[in-house]
Amino acid sequence: GTTVWRVAFNENGEYVLLIGFTGKRQVWDTKSGDQEKVLAQHRWIPTPGEVRAMGLVSDNSTVDRFYQQTEASEGDVTARAAANGSVEFVDADGQVLQTLAFPENKDRHHRAPCLILGGRFYTGTDDGRVLVYELR
Repeated sequence: GTTVWRVAFNENGEYVLLIGFTGKRQVWDTKSGDQEKVLAQHRWIPTPGEVRAMGLVSDNSTVDRFYQQTEASEGDVTARAAANGSVEFVDADGQVLQTLAFPENKDRHHRAPCLILGGRFYTGTDDGRVLVYELR
């Protein structure tokens, strides 16, 4: 499939590692949007040492495909994955400020991943897209 299960970035945010349901690992250049290489065509869960060797920061996103970061915060705003496949942005009181709907997200067992890094919000959809939004 083309579902993105995990997203991880190297320290300076130049590259993003996308990990799919099948275990395929792809490295993409975040500025050009070009795919740099495929690390593995089949299932592979890297050890913590392998994660560090790739220049990835293991504490901003795990590469274990059975874990999913369903909330991310910056300041007093939190992005959280909802059961219907959408992502809600809520304030400190839990009041919904904005909702991003993704009708293609049909897998209710694994919600949309949420990551905030460098003033940007990153999420993935069940059809394999990684979406990046500027936070204001």
